[in-house]
Amino acid sequence: APRLLVMDEPLASLDAERDRVLAEAAELARQKAAGEVGPVSYARRRRELAVWLASLLKERDEVTKVTAPAD
Repeated sequence: APRLLVMDEPLASLDAERDRVLAEAAELARQKAAGEVGPVSYARRRRELAVWLASLLKERDEVTKVTAPAD
């Protein structure tokens, strides 16, 4: 069976992007705690990061399913 990757993205690339999203979320939390980001901006960006992360995890799951060896 052919080994296909969704959008030609290897797992390492998806994992690196996931790590970037998590780092951005941590920085956003730091900025909020320091008073550098207001509540509306914080909520909007946090939502954007959550959607981005969910999309990455879904894509990673699809890549894993497609590239998993058949039983």
